[in-house]
Amino acid sequence: MHSQSRNLPHILWQAHTHWLLALFLLVSIACSYDWSPRPTPTLIERLTIDPVFREFYQHLGGEDILGPPISPVFNDGAARIQYLQKAKMVYNPSNPIRQLFTLAPLGVEMGAIEPPVQPPEQVGFAYEGGHVISPEFLPLYEKLGAYIVGKPLTEVRYNPIRRRHEQFFESVGFFRLEGSDQVRLLDYGVWACNENCRQYITAPDSPDATMDLIARIDPAFAQFVNQWGADFTGFAISEPYLNKNGNWEQIFENVVLEADSPQAPNSVRLRPLGQLLNISPDPARENSQSPDQHFIATEGLRGYEILASFWDFLESHGGLQLSGVPITHLTPFHNTVLHQCFEYLCLMYDQPAPPPSRVRPEPLGHVYKTLYYQSNYTANRLQSELDIQIKERYPYLTPGQEQEVTMSVRQNGQPLSGIQPTLILTMLDGSEKVLAMDMTDNNGFSSLRLAPIKGPNGSLISYKICLPLPDEQETCKEDSFVLWYSP
Repeated sequence: MHSQSRNLPHILWQAHTHWLLALFLLVSIACSYDWSPRPTPTLIERLTIDPVFREFYQHLGGEDILGPPISPVFNDGAARIQYLQKAKMVYNPSNPIRQLFTLAPLGVEMGAIEPPVQPPEQVGFAYEGGHVISPEFLPLYEKLGAYIVGKPLTEVRYNPIRRRHEQFFESVGFFRLEGSDQVRLLDYGVWACNENCRQYITAPDSPDATMDLIARIDPAFAQFVNQWGADFTGFAISEPYLNKNGNWEQIFENVVLEADSPQAPNSVRLRPLGQLLNISPDPARENSQSPDQHFIATEGLRGYEILASFWDFLESHGGLQLSGVPITHLTPFHNTVLHQCFEYLCLMYDQPAPPPSRVRPEPLGHVYKTLYYQSNYTANRLQSELDIQIKERYPYLTPGQEQEVTMSVRQNGQPLSGIQPTLILTMLDGSEKVLAMDMTDNNGFSSLRLAPIKGPNGSLISYKICLPLPDEQETCKEDSFVLWYSP
């Protein structure tokens, strides 16, 4: 990290603090901790922080920072483990004294890893482990400590589904909602513990902090992702499946990968998102001879200019052979962002972002998933055999078009009638609009028509439908649709 000599007293103090904390906890545990097995909590019992972790948990900020416990304490070999909403605490008495208490590297476990980038030339940026720590996340990173947070695994990224800026580290993840200055932690613990902790989560998860990495990279595509990097493909956002062409396909944040079969990794290729998403090509132009542009001729002396920083990114990720030739010119996308589309992907240039993150692929995979992906629905089991299904009449909307949302609910295979769902629509400015739907009919169905929504092309509109259940708990299901039209 830059300015090491200036930060040395802080680093030494932080190491000294960790050592004293660990020593204090070790003495306290040896004197007072009851190592007898803990009874399993009942569903009506609120979990508490186990005494072995109490001081460590409070030292890191307690529930305000790490969220509540979502599991009882349990043994993993010699170690003691307890899951929190945001992390996984580990106490291992066989470790050196300064490493008795740690947070497990859940970010590494989920595979949220991008290739390292070069250190920024500008001074003032924190660079660690091959990545730039976003300036907006640096204060919380320093407050928790590098030893606790771990090294950054990615550059700062934009999540269009949640409308948040996020960065993954080894043990926790940071995020900031668009339009907000508050920095919080992602739900690493909920993601890692998954169904094993579901019965102990006493309050609905905040959708703001939800992890969207729900899929693992299929072995057929792993070699391709490793070769060109997760900074190029993004992370997997669907399970692999057979597409309509009979080929093996998986959707990633930025691209869609296709292979002849699950056993043919050498046949992996990109799907032509420019064509599949109806991105209208721009007419070719003459070379402007601009020094910061790289000209590609496509029609005699006419063609397309590629921003020098885009060209450098493409050259390090397979070149035009992988991205395809440009189909649009550089144009404004949203506020300070410029973009240009190629046959298989689009690139964005974000001026305010830290230098290594200014150029990145546009997350078109989310749009493709909304338009094309048909997943096998898994029943929501927060309540006994409760099955909520929601869908939109139109997967994408053109300007001025109304949307109609339909939901159905069944419990133990039988339709639930006479229940009034609530639809919560997240607007593009981050505000929420709460709309009451009609009571479910005898078949458990209810629907609602939404007024036209205005926004930039490619905007994702998120919503959720919530049901008040007899025990006064709410169960919600989320979905989204996209504003998409050819210019």
